Amino acid sequence: MSKINIVLFGCRKITVDIIDHVIQNYGGESPIVGVIAHDEERDRVYGKKLVAEHCNELKIPCFRFDNKIDKKTIEDLKPDLIFSSYYRKILKQEVLDIPKMGCINIHPAMLPFGRGPAPSLWNVLNGDSFAGSTIHYMIEAVDAGDIINQKQISIDGMTGFQLNERLMTVGLELFKENFENILQGTNQRIPQNHSEAIYTIQFRQSLRHIYWEMPDRVINQIRAFAKPFDGAIASTINGESIIVWAAAKLDCRTSFKAPGFFEVTKDGILVQTCADTILITEWENKNAGLAQKGRFVTTPILLDDLYAGEVK
Repeated sequence: MSKINIVLFGCRKITVDIIDHVIQNYGGESPIVGVIAHDEERDRVYGKKLVAEHCNELKIPCFRFDNKIDKKTIEDLKPDLIFSSYYRKILKQEVLDIPKMGCINIHPAMLPFGRGPAPSLWNVLNGDSFAGSTIHYMIEAVDAGDIINQKQISIDGMTGFQLNERLMTVGLELFKENFENILQGTNQRIPQNHSEAIYTIQFRQSLRHIYWEMPDRVINQIRAFAKPFDGAIASTINGESIIVWAAAKLDCRTSFKAPGFFEVTKDGILVQTCADTILITEWENKNAGLAQKGRFVTTPILLDDLYAGEVK
């Protein structure tokens, strides 16, 4: 087989790992002729190497488009195939048409469920039992192209951060398992059932504010934003706030009158929802100290924010 030129669009650790896998397992000259990076500085906080730094070390041409993707730059790289992994911009048709072997994406969801941004966050917010990753062909519609392969995992109590990390590993596994077949043109292509598509929306800060009137969401919100993410927020009627890191649902009910009423105990903070009681076991004050008793209030947010990960 003649050499195939590959352009890689991506960010996060999965893209670094894909680069290493291709270089280590492809005989002769590496087929990666360029990388379009979309690095996130938060990766430094989590102790991860930035894609651009990795490319510089390996002397791989690396580009970043802060605005519109430069079609000519991609054309000049003469890619036969484009891979995308956790890239944050939509590739327009004029870019998708450049490589003769097509464009392939790794998406952290079991498509057609979870099209769009941050699906792993919504998996946790919605209390899903399972999540997964998909490797698929790209068309201009978001995450709607033919499926090459998928892999499903059990969430099993993972936090938002833990699930995000696990799905990057699953995505890398899918890439490794299907890479050679894709190069040979022998991979399968399964059209998606668009009538079953579920779309998510991008993360919004309002999602961190605990919605006490929805009991099924309280624990999920706390899990979704647990460390090293920024935490869920509980605010009192007096304007005090705490960052909530961990909590558990109790089998008993309190005598509190309404959702949000709380009491600080030796074991943690007891809080009433509309259906049950939770015990906040790990938290920190965001501003003033917390009274012994009081009430957390629900910050007004759009209902679209709460249901954005469900069927449209």
